[in-house]
Amino acid sequence: MADQARRSAVAVLESGSPLDRHRRCVG
Repeated sequence: MADQARRSAVAVLESGSPLDRHRRCVG
C-alpha cells in the first residue's frame, strides 16, 4: 500500500496537478 501511495505522489509531481499538490501539502 505504501508503494502505491508513493507512486501516486510521484505521478502527481510529474503531472504537476495543483489540486493534487495542495492535497499532498495538506496531508
